[in-house]
Amino acid sequence: MAGRTLLQPPAGLLTGIAGGFVGAFPSFTLALIGCEAILDTSGTECLEVATYSGTAVSASIGAGLGVMAVGYLFDGRARTGATLGGALLGSGLGATIALVSDMGIVEMSALLLVGPALGATVFYALSDAYFPDPTRRVAPTRKEKEEDEYARVMPMVSTTRTGGIIGGIIGQF
Repeated sequence: MAGRTLLQPPAGLLTGIAGGFVGAFPSFTLALIGCEAILDTSGTECLEVATYSGTAVSASIGAGLGVMAVGYLFDGRARTGATLGGALLGSGLGATIALVSDMGIVEMSALLLVGPALGATVFYALSDAYFPDPTRRVAPTRKEKEEDEYARVMPMVSTTRTGGIIGGIIGQF
């Protein structure tokens, strides 16, 4: 779980950037059609807002998919809807923070990339812990296995009676 939690935000950030880049072109095209043909406005403000909001949604979906991919590689069982919802919620929270603090669209883009990755990671962890996907397979229990072929190892840090710190690895082999 620790490796998954450490790798999910960077993966979400990278796939969010890729998703935002891929989604920018269709967003711009739809904004151009929507602002000029449907709304009869030729202002650049309508075009900018529609393009950036479409790109932010694409970046959120990309971040959610990146977090899900890393989670599945590490045998996570979170639900896709919860992860994508967390990415969209993180994007909305980032946009709200940027709008309240009067950031420009260029400065807002950093929040629109980091917010979805963090939101997707948090909601992935919550979904994995409390509402796992029942269709995902899990590792067999100890009773189902004939012999234990896996070593269970985890880090350990503790204090001694004299005030020192001791650390190492404990496990079952």
